[in-house]
Amino acid sequence: MKLSPTTVRARLTLWFGAAVAAALLLFAAVVFIVVRTSLTNRAVDEAKSKLAAVAKFVEDNPGDVAELAEFNPEALVLVLKAGRVEHKAVAWDRLGLPASVELGAQSREWLFETPGDHHYRLAAKTVETAGRMFTVAAAVDEEPLLRGLATLAWTFGLSIPAVLAGAALAGFWLGGRMLAPARRMALAAERISAERLGERLPVDNPHDEFGRLATITNRSLDRLRETIERQRRFTADASHEIRTPLTAIRAAGEVALRSPQSPEQYREAIGAMLEGVARLTDLAERLLVLACADSGRYSASPEALDAAGVAREVADLLGPLADDKALTLAINTDHAAPVHADRFLLRQAVMNLVDNAIKYTPHGGRVEIAATSRDGSVRIAVRDSGPGIADEHRGRVFERFYRVDPSRAGSGAGLGLAIAKWAVEAGGGRIALDSELGHGSTFTIILPAPARTARTRDLVPGGSP
Repeated sequence: MKLSPTTVRARLTLWFGAAVAAALLLFAAVVFIVVRTSLTNRAVDEAKSKLAAVAKFVEDNPGDVAELAEFNPEALVLVLKAGRVEHKAVAWDRLGLPASVELGAQSREWLFETPGDHHYRLAAKTVETAGRMFTVAAAVDEEPLLRGLATLAWTFGLSIPAVLAGAALAGFWLGGRMLAPARRMALAAERISAERLGERLPVDNPHDEFGRLATITNRSLDRLRETIERQRRFTADASHEIRTPLTAIRAAGEVALRSPQSPEQYREAIGAMLEGVARLTDLAERLLVLACADSGRYSASPEALDAAGVAREVADLLGPLADDKALTLAINTDHAAPVHADRFLLRQAVMNLVDNAIKYTPHGGRVEIAATSRDGSVRIAVRDSGPGIADEHRGRVFERFYRVDPSRAGSGAGLGLAIAKWAVEAGGGRIALDSELGHGSTFTIILPAPARTARTRDLVPGGSP
């Protein structure tokens, strides 16, 4: 079974300790090798230097080799001639150094271990002078070198664990300091719930990784809070809208059942109930459209259309509503306005805008639909001679269930403009509003040119695909 630290702090401590251990071991190995090489080279050089001095003396004094004892009595040297000892240092045999050296015509240096486990560096060579052949050897004690290396190894062996322990403690402390913002973020995140979406993660430093993570998370929480609040408002508004026709239906039924009624009164009660059912049906259909928009399940089917033809089709469908209010419904579509769009979405958007204009335009007023193509875009404008929209309402008229005049709640559910905005933006366009209080309003659908929209796209509710 693979075991690993369960916390980031423990993993950081482990990784930091492993990195320090690797660095220390590498440093110790390099230092040990360098020191050993340096000391070995020094011993070799010392042995060769002694050997060179003795060889020089033998070359200059081949007949007086025995005088080497007077020349340097402390030197560990050996001089052989034809296998016979010509000179041997006093301590040579006592120290257990070799009694003879076989070289032939060669020279060499080597490490020699005596029977008493003492180490000496030996160097030997042959010297030929005055027709005589000598074998000269010199020895240097390497025990101080080995003791120095042993001391160095012990120093590293004792200091490295201590340094590693200190590094582990330092890594644990540094890990705690580094992860302190994460702990505070975790504590703050535990307090966040659907009822406490106002809580936010602390941002100690917005420029480091934790700060950027906290900032991004807070922005996501802002969007989530906005979405949940919008859903709550949507649920509350939908409940309110449903309650109104249901109350009307129930009241009509209770009045009809309270006492015997005439056939005409029953017909009026049934008509009121059917009117309430019609309102519920219209509201349900609109809510289904918005649910489809929110889920992103609607997939557009763009096709080549004439925006002017769509405008005329909507005018024909809603003409009777305008006639009921004695409104003038004018069509300004002299020229074709080709566009590549989804027919259902475009007609739904135009129909909602015209229906909204008819609802809020007083009797005898005027509603005009214009479809034009210019500046690389197609525009469908719906103008009315209604009361206009005040500045404080313009930014919210496309919100669901929002009404500029709450007293006119019976005129609709407040979903028409929201659906129109989704339908236009789902097709890659946008809606512009131009209104002046007391002088009517103009809603303009702006769609890209056909060449830029000739592709099928999956729709994202409330924005471009």
